[in-house]
Amino acid sequence: MTYENADTALLGDIFVDLKGQTCSKGGVEIDLAPLSFRLLICLIEADGQPVEPELLKEKVWQGITVTDDSLKQRVRILRKALGDDGETPKLIGAERHKGYKLLIRPKVPTAVWGFNRPTLFKTLVAALAVFALIIAVYVPSEKKGIILVVMPFETEGVGPEAALFTRGLTYELISRINSMPALSTVNLSSAAVFSDKRAREVAEEFNANAIVEGSVSRREGYLKVNVQMTDGESEKVIWSSVYEKTMPDIFEIQRDITFHIALVLNQDFDPSTAEHLKDAPTKNYEAYALFIQALGHEGQGHKDATSLLERAVSLDPDFKAAQALLEKIHQGG
Repeated sequence: MTYENADTALLGDIFVDLKGQTCSKGGVEIDLAPLSFRLLICLIEADGQPVEPELLKEKVWQGITVTDDSLKQRVRILRKALGDDGETPKLIGAERHKGYKLLIRPKVPTAVWGFNRPTLFKTLVAALAVFALIIAVYVPSEKKGIILVVMPFETEGVGPEAALFTRGLTYELISRINSMPALSTVNLSSAAVFSDKRAREVAEEFNANAIVEGSVSRREGYLKVNVQMTDGESEKVIWSSVYEKTMPDIFEIQRDITFHIALVLNQDFDPSTAEHLKDAPTKNYEAYALFIQALGHEGQGHKDATSLLERAVSLDPDFKAAQALLEKIHQGG
């Protein structure tokens, strides 16, 4: 049976609303991240047949290049959410050289107590929503989110200017990541202390989910940035990419890195957030390069940072970020 046009499906005692992209067990909704749900839909549509890893990566990440370890991690996350055990799986299995598959054939829901399952599910969800609203109002809740440790990027270049540029670019990337919903980072200076530690040790120290590392090379008008993200628990690389463009495209590189990190970590965001990532603080990339170098001073060498910022503002008098940082330095911030 094909589920391409189906609204719902049953996996044992798990009810899946394919259109609403929710699922529940025993009337309680299961919290599934968007990537996990897309993976579940792929397996349901295969109707018990194994799905090749490359096809799963293409459908789940929708054009974003990820490693096999990313897929393995996503399967592990989905199994955990559905109450399945990776050692002795009863719901999601794997066939060597063939891929992943459901061990339980999906079924069409039947009527319960005079209601069809979708109607009953929607009624339960509505009731749970009211209850959740009451809890949200009267019971304080801990803010949830994904914590990243962005380690100081390495400099593939010679001279203090190259090092400042790399450090400043790392700060700017951290700022963009922190602007994303549900994503937060550790202070770069704190992270730098653990540069020689293993990913698991760094993750445990900061209670983080993943470690982001990279390198920056800038020469002859071109900028090359290598980035990789490592799972804090398994210490496996879950995503890596190389970005190489002309210097005027530096804004696009930062936007793409942030966008891809968010997608790999299952963070959906509305169009306004995506548009925010496209915003460039200045149209003058030479002014921006000076601003980046000033950021690299990190509160030290105020005299040098001031000189760089003044040059940036002279190139673009409307460069508000450079003006704000310059004012902060003058005020002793």
